Amino acid sequence: MAIFTHVTLGTNNFDAAVTFYDATLKPLGINNLGKLHDTAMMYGLETFEFVVLTPSNGESACSANGGTIGFAADSRDAVHKFHEAGLASGGKKWPPIVGHQKDEAKELFSV
Repeated sequence: MAIFTHVTLGTNNFDAAVTFYDATLKPLGINNLGKLHDTAMMYGLETFEFVVLTPSNGESACSANGGTIGFAADSRDAVHKFHEAGLASGGKKWPPIVGHQKDEAKELFSV
């Protein structure tokens, strides 16, 4: 059983965020499942697990210093397609690619 039901990520530019995540999550097989409400888009395999939204309190979204969200990928090729789509959709390469790390259960690729 997973420990999370979903993760939300705030944005100050909803339309640009949707364009970005539509492009980057597609190579990973993650689907745009439609709007939760006017400023919240849901993503997942069959049910929503990741939501991009504007903050409901009307304040600006801000970044989490040191925060990371890791999306699962079936292959290194899918990771590279995710990364290329992100750059093509306005993403920035930061931090620089640091290669990959292995643990006992899986390979994790940093891009």
